[in-house]
Amino acid sequence: MKNYSILFSFLLLFVLSSCNPKMKKSTSTSTPNSQSTATMTKSDMLVGNWKFDDVHGKEAIDEAGLKMLKSFFGSLKLNFNKDKTYTAFIMGKDDGGNWSLSSNEDKVLMTSQNSGEKMEMSVVELSSDKLIIQLEKAAFVLKKS
Repeated sequence: MKNYSILFSFLLLFVLSSCNPKMKKSTSTSTPNSQSTATMTKSDMLVGNWKFDDVHGKEAIDEAGLKMLKSFFGSLKLNFNKDKTYTAFIMGKDDGGNWSLSSNEDKVLMTSQNSGEKMEMSVVELSSDKLIIQLEKAAFVLKKS
């Protein structure tokens, strides 16, 4: 995963150099389907299969940058299991390991079993069917599948 971090950082610097740095951060955990969301923890809501849906804050990204982000991350898939393990498909590669939420539940911490590398994703928004994560300067909308 270390190679991904370097590549990802380089791509973000290149792609997002013309972006508006002021992205709104939403901490909403509400959902239109509020059947049992009130009793679900963030950890419960995170468990499941997530697939890339869109780039968050795309109005601040030029067309070329948006196209590049979608080509690199359009196949992004994350699966968070109840036993605190995860599998991921990112930039054409499979990975897996352990995950946890930070103490204030605003970050997902992932440790790769392949490389031992740790990755941190900020949780911009989380509901039972929508997850917006921020990696470096780019944020992605994921839908539960």
